[in-house]
Amino acid sequence: MTEIISSVLQNLPFSTKIASVALRYPAPTCISVLTLSIWVAHRYIKSPWHKVPPGPIGLPIIGSALKFFDTFWLIKECPQYGDLVYLNVAGQPVVILNTQRVAVDLLERRAATNSGRPRLIVASELMCDDMLVGLESDTERWRRQRRAVHEGFTKSAVKRFHPALVEDAIRLAVSLSQDSSSFRQHYQHFACSTVLAVTYDRPLHGKPGDDALRVHIDTIVRKLVAAASPGAHLVELMPWMLRLPSWMAKWKRDALDAHHDAKQFFVGLLDEVDARDKQGMARPCLTSMLLQDLKRSHLTKLEAAWASGMMYSGGAETTTVTLTWWTLAMIAFPGAQRRAQSELDAVVGRGRLPSFADREHLPYTVALLREVLRWRMSLPLALPHSSNEDAWYEGMFIPKGTILLANLLPCNRDSAVYGNDADLFRPERHLDSEHGQLAPVHPATKNHGHVSFGFGRRNCVGQHVAEDTLFIAAATLLWAFEFSKARDEMGRERDIDTEGFDASGFTLRANHYDCSITPRFPEATSILTDEKELAATSRP
Repeated sequence: MTEIISSVLQNLPFSTKIASVALRYPAPTCISVLTLSIWVAHRYIKSPWHKVPPGPIGLPIIGSALKFFDTFWLIKECPQYGDLVYLNVAGQPVVILNTQRVAVDLLERRAATNSGRPRLIVASELMCDDMLVGLESDTERWRRQRRAVHEGFTKSAVKRFHPALVEDAIRLAVSLSQDSSSFRQHYQHFACSTVLAVTYDRPLHGKPGDDALRVHIDTIVRKLVAAASPGAHLVELMPWMLRLPSWMAKWKRDALDAHHDAKQFFVGLLDEVDARDKQGMARPCLTSMLLQDLKRSHLTKLEAAWASGMMYSGGAETTTVTLTWWTLAMIAFPGAQRRAQSELDAVVGRGRLPSFADREHLPYTVALLREVLRWRMSLPLALPHSSNEDAWYEGMFIPKGTILLANLLPCNRDSAVYGNDADLFRPERHLDSEHGQLAPVHPATKNHGHVSFGFGRRNCVGQHVAEDTLFIAAATLLWAFEFSKARDEMGRERDIDTEGFDASGFTLRANHYDCSITPRFPEATSILTDEKELAATSRP
């Protein structure tokens, strides 16, 4: 009988055999199952992974990738899960930081372990030799490059760039007086010109080669942005593909060609600055400073060229977008515009243009700009940080290799910092209610009144230049022009959308709107024209 049963069992499927054995030996089977269950439960309880921050339940394989790439979800719904939100993005741990408190705790107080950068094989390693400061990983070279750029962009050091910024602000105002309907294009030209002036003393003032220069650098930046976009290249998910020879991988050939082009271009711009310096024909600029301090900063010429090249990719688009949001705020909140203009009339008058020397006497104008940067910023998320070790925060587990992202809009509307009306546009929040002067700001904002420049060692290294650029542009435009809603054929004001936005790229752009920009008083245009000619003749 036993032989018959054994013969039958041998011919049964494996799963059926197991069931048959379990039926024949119920007690040992129960003990084994119970032991296995206890072991699994023990492993689960002891594993830190079930203590990651709260977050949405993901889908099989892709996890919460769809939510991660949905800017509307990140801004509107993500904060509902808590101050820290965990997302499994196709196996990559991501933690979103929704308040200033947790962003400061993790990205500044723990900067030593949370200042890495997620690996970007194509955009950083292949296209930039891992030397573009904004994309570079946390290495000794990155620290040397960033330190050198930071020294050139401290709050006091950027004053050397003020003449160039003033000249470009005047040129912007003159362009608007001639064709206000193209204000977006004028803003873009202004942003590109100021960044090139500050970086290479090469403003876009109508010289031969200006158009070619801008097209070339825009092409380099566009390729970098495309390569850094999530899902752009399969090699980011399967790094072994990096070993493929170039003849087998078009993406690799394209990246190496882009690297060769960008390297030659940035080195060429650096050589031009070097030549003008030796001839005594250059105004102060970042590249000039880097060249003078190569030995002290321990940088090679190539590292300095890439450090300078980073500035355009990080500054031109964000400045353009910010000015577009600022203009929308001026027409959406005319009372704020009128108050700033009254302040400018009282301090500056109408016989001259505003200057940087006036800034300390224009608290409301400064507060207005701060509120625009808090209310709407150009980047929805700060640049990513990466953790280099397992860590715990308030009882929550943050695994090694986690991407840490500060969610800037919720951070800028943090009720713990700005009060229950944080969603409202109210420049007065930045002023002392008693004297009308600028009020002390929250420490997390680094004297800006907002956190749009990011946190920790990966914050915007050009933040003081950006702040000065936006101030002189805003003050000059408010002094010269009245901004109002556009009107249709029947003379009715056209509606504008202050809540919607376009997040199709890396930046957070205002939805399309039209506006009317007209001189505030008859002499404004002639004063602008005279100042433009005077600035042009005073350049070296």
